Amino acid sequence: MSKRILCIGGVDSSTGAGVTADLEVLKVLGAKGILAITSITAQSDERFFSSHPVSVDGLQAQLKSSESLSIDAIKIGMIPDDSAIQVVSKFLDNHTSIPIIMDPVLSTTSGGKLINFKDINILKKELLTKVSLVTPNALEAKEITGHDCQNVEDAEQSAELFLKLGVQAVLIKGGHLLGPACTDILLQKNQPPKIFTKERIKNLLVCRGTGCRLSTAIAYFMACNDNLSVAVENATAVVERYIQSTIRPNA
Repeated sequence: MSKRILCIGGVDSSTGAGVTADLEVLKVLGAKGILAITSITAQSDERFFSSHPVSVDGLQAQLKSSESLSIDAIKIGMIPDDSAIQVVSKFLDNHTSIPIIMDPVLSTTSGGKLINFKDINILKKELLTKVSLVTPNALEAKEITGHDCQNVEDAEQSAELFLKLGVQAVLIKGGHLLGPACTDILLQKNQPPKIFTKERIKNLLVCRGTGCRLSTAIAYFMACNDNLSVAVENATAVVERYIQSTIRPNA
């Protein structure tokens, strides 16, 4: 039977990111996506227009309806405000036996802010400590920890700060770090950091939603009983294939 992954997050009207990207990667992997929509956003590749959170009752109903569907893992993306944080946090209390991956989406590639600063503090207390893995990029890591995150050394220090917040494991994605290579850093409690280094891909078209796809693919591979490090490696390979498909012809 194919794995069932509950994807909690926002709808991107341009379909470049959010739960649309989650479903896209799950289809490639032969898995089934189940959705709980937190917000409806209006955006294009170049511009963010607006965000409209789903009501508390609406989000609660979606989450409740998922409980009869034998979920194998949970992926969390956009959580727009305190109310949604509290609803999702309570839901997670009843699903501690399955992998939970959180991509802490704070803003969009097209320039939109998806959560207020005060709600980021609530997010840290109520959600980050309840998930199996958090997958921030360098910009999100800085917002959450307050520590500058520009190079690999900064990222390693930021990863340590995530663990001090009570996070079980963190994968800091290296796309925004300085340097010729792209270096991701995985840190788990009581383990040395695991470093994933790859060449930067040149001549890309606009490539949005890579963080969504990566965290969803990790959730899938963990649902398949891969250990965390292997799940990250396998998911990274899936996303790299997606990125390669956006390279300009004859580049």
